[in-house]
Amino acid sequence: MSNVFLQGKLDKELGKRHVTNSPIDDEVVSNLNPKFPLRYYQTNAFQYFKSFYEEDLEFKKNPISVLFNMATGSGKTLIMAGLILYLYKNGHRNFLFFVNSNNIIEKTKDNFLNSFSNKYLFNKKITMNGNIVNISEVNNYQGVNSEDINICFTTIQKLHSDLNKQKENSITFEDFKYNKVVLIADEAHHGQTQTKNKTLTNKPNWENTIEKIFQKNKENILLEFTATIGIENEDIYEKYLNRLLYKYDLKSFVKDKYSKNIEIFRVDGDKKYRMLSAIIINQYRQDLANKHRINHFKPVILFKAIKKIKESDENHRIFRDLVDNLSRFEIGEIKEKSTDPLFEKIFDFYEKENFSIDNLIKKIKINFSEEKCLNVNEKDLNTKTAQKDKRIQNELITQQFILNNLESKNNPIRVIFAVKKLDEGWDVLNLFDIVRPSDKKVSKGTKGSTVSEAQLIGRGARYFPFKLDDSQEKYKRKYDHDTENDLRILEELYFHSYDESQYISELKDALIKDGLMDNRIKQKKLILKDSFKETNLYKRGSIFINDRNKRKNYGLNSFNSLKYFKQPFPYKLYSGESEKIEALNEHENIKNSNHYTNSIKLSEIETHVIRSAMAKIDFFNFKNLKLYFPEINSSIDIIYNNNYLNDMIIDFKGEKKDLNNQQRFNAVYNLLIYIKNEIKHSTFEYSGTEFFENPISKIFHDKILNINIDDPRFEGCEEFLKNKEWYVFNANYGTDQEKALVKFVDKVVNDLNKKFDEIYLIRNELFFKIYSSKNGEALAPDFVLFMKNKSGVNKNYQLFIEPKGEHIAQKDSWKEEFLKKIFCNKEIIKYDGSKEKYNIIGLPFFNSDDENLFRKVFFDKLV
Repeated sequence: MSNVFLQGKLDKELGKRHVTNSPIDDEVVSNLNPKFPLRYYQTNAFQYFKSFYEEDLEFKKNPISVLFNMATGSGKTLIMAGLILYLYKNGHRNFLFFVNSNNIIEKTKDNFLNSFSNKYLFNKKITMNGNIVNISEVNNYQGVNSEDINICFTTIQKLHSDLNKQKENSITFEDFKYNKVVLIADEAHHGQTQTKNKTLTNKPNWENTIEKIFQKNKENILLEFTATIGIENEDIYEKYLNRLLYKYDLKSFVKDKYSKNIEIFRVDGDKKYRMLSAIIINQYRQDLANKHRINHFKPVILFKAIKKIKESDENHRIFRDLVDNLSRFEIGEIKEKSTDPLFEKIFDFYEKENFSIDNLIKKIKINFSEEKCLNVNEKDLNTKTAQKDKRIQNELITQQFILNNLESKNNPIRVIFAVKKLDEGWDVLNLFDIVRPSDKKVSKGTKGSTVSEAQLIGRGARYFPFKLDDSQEKYKRKYDHDTENDLRILEELYFHSYDESQYISELKDALIKDGLMDNRIKQKKLILKDSFKETNLYKRGSIFINDRNKRKNYGLNSFNSLKYFKQPFPYKLYSGESEKIEALNEHENIKNSNHYTNSIKLSEIETHVIRSAMAKIDFFNFKNLKLYFPEINSSIDIIYNNNYLNDMIIDFKGEKKDLNNQQRFNAVYNLLIYIKNEIKHSTFEYSGTEFFENPISKIFHDKILNINIDDPRFEGCEEFLKNKEWYVFNANYGTDQEKALVKFVDKVVNDLNKKFDEIYLIRNELFFKIYSSKNGEALAPDFVLFMKNKSGVNKNYQLFIEPKGEHIAQKDSWKEEFLKKIFCNKEIIKYDGSKEKYNIIGLPFFNSDDENLFRKVFFDKLV
């Protein structure tokens, strides 16, 4: 269905590969906060907009209106920030951000205006073409600074009111007629009033107000963002047929591991018992994170009432009574009664850490004290009373700030009590437990409660970023395939509920429908065969793998690898002149404005001009330069040393005239941007170490895997492998090519037996990784094959093998190059005093279509 929308049309017209390979302007990326690196789908969103904006397309209409349909938590606001920078670079200065909620307004102001906020989305200093750019909040566009990014923030309700009932200093329809404005609509599904209700067509409403101001100027742009587009409605489908530019839904977000996994934790007990279960699990998460030195990990619990504030206040009272009077009896009751293996693991953890029950009680009383609780039910910023009372407004803004910064190390809140206030517009990464204290049974067929709770769970499913070392991805789940890893609980959101089958069933249905839970995932057991555990290889053998190190510096000593070190850097001068040419006068001479080239060495340009240009680019501060060029003693060395800037040349091309310092500055600035980009793209932060010895018994073990029943990997070929002594596991839950590799080994194993003993093929289900010596990139080879010479020199072979489908072989070509370079001879003194030789070999990719070629390479390596 997605092919019929604007995104599909763009793919068809330009080609998807062309769109997704188009570069994003460096001045856009560098002016975003480096703390939030762009994910692939955010990059794609920019690429689709850039292609649509810049290309000449028959189906493009002015003014431009596009929709980004993106999952809750996927970083829509960062995309907004990037589009603001891109459109500023393309001449837009005025922006209108509107949404249905004041709470979201305050959160977005924090994102766009507060450079001290943990969630500020721009770089500390925004620089465009060497000039500092400021972001200004404005009420309208009269008298604004034409060099600033001017943003007006308003709710859709206030915008509608201000435009239809004009007030002093408020925004007017004329603002949109005489100024080109970029309209940014968040939670855009709230602006579908007219489309959903056709009877409102002739009356002023939110939707036709937006359309009216949008159409006032052909250079206006409307950017809409929502997670819930509602295209199942025929009229909405028609409206967005030529507007839906990019779609990244919740199912994709969860599949790509950018969210927490969702677990429904059913508890058969009264309210206090269920509350305490959640408290203990929550505290265990924090203590486990602290043990592994995961900084600022402060898990939050939300106690969610069904409908009424009265119920939420009662939850608060019961919670206070429970925590303030907590004793060994209540903890012991959970320890004795709970049948879930998690509690056994939790109490074992505290026992191993020599942390007594009494100390756990003290910690709970401190961490869940009243000052660390927040009840958000009292007031609403959107009510008329709140809008008239400044004191209430300030209180609610403070409360909203606390809610939107729960991850901050200075934010003490651990517990929140709410009814519906947090169902929309709440950004939180460290919500790990949602508790539904009510034991009220749901009426048959009543799904409203479970649907709204599923939506709330979706907001809490945002992933809390962490990594134990530099080999892990910080912003993605890491333990999906390592089901027994203790740290999985730091990647899971628990919804604690009374054990009522109908409610649980309906909640699961709602989560599955939203894409937050996949009922097709089943567990498979990967088990080492007992016969392999008795072998010499398992008990005393080794596998050679490597690690990666962070470089202390990059060891560069010149710019001589750069193209424009060896030839002049071209810089075009524009005169700013214009002239009228008669189209039909073939005798009229057309002046060539590019006939003159003035070549100037950087040593001829005043030092203060070069230093000013360097000061505009953070890359050229001395501390950073020292990382790349350890031999320099100051930034002056970069200017005066012939190995760097001193002998470089700029070709100024244009009309012959004397150059002024602004032109020299702009040219030097552009050259420095080029140098920065080239150096960053050609240097790497990490490098792989040499290979070293690890006991096989410590690396490989039994494992539980989560596999989709529709995945070809689900079939493990257990019967085929049962009597294959050379295959060490009970199953092969691999791809078609990985299964073909095992059959290849089965074909050649008799030939191998003539020359080798102890032949064992081990599937690597992320038991280990190896790292490229060049850039430290990680590779987890799918298989490792061990063999030992029968005669002659006691030589052991260890071969890394990576089957690869043709469709991804080109993309992963760096992995094949890395593997082909692995050919190491290691002389190792064994513990028994004998000397053995080890050959560690990497093979080219295996593909069943080229099996004969692989066979030749395989046997050639064993000579």
